[in-house]
Amino acid sequence: MIINQTIKNGFTVVNKTGAYFSLISAGGVVNVSLSEKGRTVLDTKMWVGMSIDKAIPFDEITIKGDDGAVEFWAGDVSMNQSRANITGAKAIRTNKLLVNGLVQLTSSDFTRTAVRVRTNKDVFIGGAAVNGSGWRLAAGTMEEFPVAGVLSAYKAPPRLSIKDSQYIGEVNDLFESGSFGDATGRLYISDDEKTMISWKSGRPKIWTDDNPVWRDHPSFVGVSFTDVSLINSPLTDSIFIVRMTGTNGSGSYSICQYTIYESKDKGRTFGQYAYIDANTKLSQTLISNSGGFLKLVIVGNILTICQSGIAISFNIVDKSWSGIAGKSVPSNFLGSVFYNFIYVSNDSKVCIFLSTQDKKLRRSVDGGISWEEIGGRTFGSIVFADAINYFATPDGSTKTNMLSNDGGQNWTTFGEVSGNGDEDYPIYLADGIWLRFDGQYLKTLSIDGDGNALVETALQTHNPSSTAEDKGYLTNSGIYYRLMNADSGGFLKADKWQLDLKGDLSPAVVEVMELLS
Repeated sequence: MIINQTIKNGFTVVNKTGAYFSLISAGGVVNVSLSEKGRTVLDTKMWVGMSIDKAIPFDEITIKGDDGAVEFWAGDVSMNQSRANITGAKAIRTNKLLVNGLVQLTSSDFTRTAVRVRTNKDVFIGGAAVNGSGWRLAAGTMEEFPVAGVLSAYKAPPRLSIKDSQYIGEVNDLFESGSFGDATGRLYISDDEKTMISWKSGRPKIWTDDNPVWRDHPSFVGVSFTDVSLINSPLTDSIFIVRMTGTNGSGSYSICQYTIYESKDKGRTFGQYAYIDANTKLSQTLISNSGGFLKLVIVGNILTICQSGIAISFNIVDKSWSGIAGKSVPSNFLGSVFYNFIYVSNDSKVCIFLSTQDKKLRRSVDGGISWEEIGGRTFGSIVFADAINYFATPDGSTKTNMLSNDGGQNWTTFGEVSGNGDEDYPIYLADGIWLRFDGQYLKTLSIDGDGNALVETALQTHNPSSTAEDKGYLTNSGIYYRLMNADSGGFLKADKWQLDLKGDLSPAVVEVMELLS
């Protein structure tokens, strides 16, 4: 049988009779000791996938190693022999995940014979508690693990020394004049800084190092837009631009369509990837968009496209989609309008939204059929970074910063206050860390291990030469731009900082194939 235990204070002891033992999942190399009637019959080091090759009767198992979860087989027959008795058609199950920190790749499955794993960056493979001491899987390689239990991957998240981050200088002509006021939502800079895309409304413009002038993006010449937004997609190694077109129906912008364009060359060219006519699945009488501004976020395979009166779940892998209209939520929530919305599961069943009416945060686990309040308070605004890391303010006028690292269930309040709206809210870095400017200071916000607010500040300071946003734009190379409202020929300036980062901000893309029997 498969047994799950937790190593505490360096060891765990299980009373179980058997003759065969296999280590399914662990956080690295462990020491396994098998005893019978008080006498040690086997004492050896083992790692994930190892088994004893012959019958050794035992009645007690002691496992020593790093604290964390451990999973193993112990029985009168070997795990392989037991598995051979299972009948049924052979099949495979595939998945692709982003890894930056610890991520579970598979759950336990007794019908699984092996897992094949491939990665584009170095990761460590092991059990539920794997860290930098597990089995190293090099970038561009594939390995097969004969594991029926939990398999996890770990990529060391980037380590930031905010105190040693440096101001570089001013940069001219960074983004289009008129987009100041959450300009970061209307700007893209490639990691090599050879391509930039910016727009204030309507058609995007592009700047490239080989043609360093701002011009209409050639992929969108003659294309009309009600609104447009852009998002990076590490999972597909691409950039998506979402174009919204729509007209007034029974509600503002209730007749709405979304065209999704994809770029595989860092934004230089785009092609149509998918088209969504929202009214084919959602009644326009239930859509009440007060405006066209799009908010995009990707969690797993799902791109959430959110407006004030509609939320679309688009699967960036198989292109399937579904949606929820604002007026379809229960009337006792006063919930005809979303402020912000996010899908956090690949099946689109788990989703969260903040109502503009009663200012409460609600969660559904059945795709929006029923809702429960979370967070225990009202909110002014919210920013969803990923499935669990959120930023919020307590009300519309008080911009006190609050963070959650458990999907909105609990909140930590900071002494930091943002000046205006979205353009002054922090941006998410990685590993629970948020970045913001505050006057002449560059700061990080995070929640420590005891749930307390932690604020750190760069030693170097700099006062911008013009009115500036506190939010900033961050590239994966650690370049952090602070955007300023200083017009120079129709495009605006920015202050440029270099974060002192150790490691890679971009996640590893890990492909998983489970072999089932």
